[in-house]
Amino acid sequence: MSKPIPTRVNVPRSDTPRSDPPRHCMSRTLERIPASALPATHPVAMINWFYVGLLRGCEPQHLPDFGEFMQAIGRELLSYCLVLSPVEADPFIDFLVLHKGQRIPGVDQTIFKPGERYSENIRVDLVEERVMELASCLALKQSRHSIAVSARMSTLNVRVYRGVFPVWDGQVGRHTVVLAIAPVYATMDKPTA
Repeated sequence: MSKPIPTRVNVPRSDTPRSDPPRHCMSRTLERIPASALPATHPVAMINWFYVGLLRGCEPQHLPDFGEFMQAIGRELLSYCLVLSPVEADPFIDFLVLHKGQRIPGVDQTIFKPGERYSENIRVDLVEERVMELASCLALKQSRHSIAVSARMSTLNVRVYRGVFPVWDGQVGRHTVVLAIAPVYATMDKPTA
């Protein structure tokens, strides 16, 4: 005979103990922040500024067009971005790297390889969290901002602001993710309207 399923929400099962992550992992996780917490002259804030402007022109169920977004942010801001396309992977999903900005911490030390997957060049202990962040932004059709330690294996403890921006790429007929990453100390001139 099977056990009855609890009907109350947020009641932990007694056979599933809950615990906080180990203290040494606390500084390695993503800390979600509102876009308003980003300094106005930070590259991720500027990319968000363009994204929000394009999003306002979309129907509620649609995302900004990838080509328009790339044109809006320009080459300098694109140097802080990874452009990623979702692909089937084991166990569920990964992201094919379509563009790798050279100003992302640790990227300057890696060479772009055709067919490269996002999970191949980040620390193993961060893969699940970072891939889930990208996938959830695609599924929910919402951008997300965070502060974290760079996930690149070639950087040590570099604090970064991150922005995940889901877009629609009409040329290939699928969703794409633009992941903006820049050190917290990065700054640029403000964008003009």
